[in-house]
Amino acid sequence: MNRVVSRSTVILFELLDYNAQLLLDKSHSLNPEGYYRIAWGYLRPLGNGGVNVGRQKIKLYRYKCNSHSASAPGPTNRSLVPDVYYDFRWPYKSTYRGYVQVQLVALNWPGSKQMVKHFTNIF
Repeated sequence: MNRVVSRSTVILFELLDYNAQLLLDKSHSLNPEGYYRIAWGYLRPLGNGGVNVGRQKIKLYRYKCNSHSASAPGPTNRSLVPDVYYDFRWPYKSTYRGYVQVQLVALNWPGSKQMVKHFTNIF
């Protein structure tokens, strides 16, 4: 787990909606994948209070940034970065009425097995 989760790990959540009418209207309210962005939230698996496992209520925020605008903070190659990242980095967040409840569970993955190959010399 320590290879996946560190103090800098953040899990971003998005509430998205599919709206056929907005697609037909070619609305600018849709993200590049064609979904209407409702709200977003985040969770740090290793927070200030330790490891956050079990059920967690994720506070939601309203979207602020349009990642396709030149003023969005962050890297210049925006096609590789999810839209929600820019809102996460934005210093002024506006809360959304509601929350998402998630459950984080640590799994015991089986250890990696090394395959032993036996080669036969045919000469």
